[in-house]
Amino acid sequence: MQPSFINDCGVLTDYLVETIAECGRSKAVVEIAMDADHRFRMGVSMTYSYSGFGWAPCMDGEAFATFAEALDAGIGLLVKHWHKPFPGDPASVHVELRELLDQVLARRRQPSLF
Repeated sequence: MQPSFINDCGVLTDYLVETIAECGRSKAVVEIAMDADHRFRMGVSMTYSYSGFGWAPCMDGEAFATFAEALDAGIGLLVKHWHKPFPGDPASVHVELRELLDQVLARRRQPSLF
């Protein structure tokens, strides 16, 4: 991995996208970039049929010594900021969010060997 370009706002523009969960067109990802000091910065993104959230890796965020540490921290942030469906949302949204979250939690408990 090469250091990423940093734009005028402190956002690292070149990053790897690690898909953590996927369900149809819904997706939860962790985005990881390397800064000029060879430390890893991460951002997260989660989109589903009704909404989503996310932010890109930036210099204002915490720096990590390894890619794996940044990935673990990103998964933790996905869980922390996870959307909870409103009671009035269709049942399909409730199912969609639950299926995505189950995948994220499984990934958190069982890290990849690669």
